[in-house]
Amino acid sequence: MSNLRHIKYYYVEALLLYARCLLENGKTDRVSEIVQKGLDLACQHHYRFLRYQFEDLVEKKTEPYSSATYPLPDVGDLSGHIQMLIKRTQRSKSV
Repeated sequence: MSNLRHIKYYYVEALLLYARCLLENGKTDRVSEIVQKGLDLACQHHYRFLRYQFEDLVEKKTEPYSSATYPLPDVGDLSGHIQMLIKRTQRSKSV
């Protein structure tokens, strides 16, 4: 898993799979630590479905996953960033 740290999504997913594997094999001594680490990273990077799956490991969910239950943060006004991208694209076309 240490080789996946630079690929955030796959690292979090690997933590989930590792926690599941430990639970299936009855090795529960490190599961809570791994689940908490994965849940923290899933929340930090807004990996909503992975967050749902980690929460399901802690306490079985009765409801299926819904993106409405895990809203993305408000990003605010992006018009300045969009204008910068348009200008950059126009410059690269003229070169």
